[in-house]
Amino acid sequence: MRIFSILVCFFCLSLTACMGSSPDKPLDPASSSAQVEIQKDKIEIPLGMSVSQVLKLLGTADSTESIGGGHEIWRYSSKKAAYVYASKDSGVQALVVGNYIREPQLDSPGQAILLSVVFDSAKKVANFNFAIMGF
Repeated sequence: MRIFSILVCFFCLSLTACMGSSPDKPLDPASSSAQVEIQKDKIEIPLGMSVSQVLKLLGTADSTESIGGGHEIWRYSSKKAAYVYASKDSGVQALVVGNYIREPQLDSPGQAILLSVVFDSAKKVANFNFAIMGF
């Protein structure tokens, strides 16, 4: 039970750290014309989204872990995207991913990303975390 509490605290703190930087703007802003093109290909994963919807948008996770109480963490670690950010549009918190590449090749465009999606016991998105990896 203590491990679960620690994990929940970790994800909450990580999420607030991620949201501290311009929550409604991409981390790597481009020119306004490129921004319009990128926006057409964005994926939004709001809190409360079902497992089946996440699978449809992101595909199968690279790894999964049960953390107790019916909660699961799905990790996507071998993916690329143009940008990733947390949004709070209309009061609903969501993960936003632009130009997501499920199975990138070595020369694929975009940045390497790490995504963690936490599902509650009802199999709905309860939290998320992300990082952009630079080389």
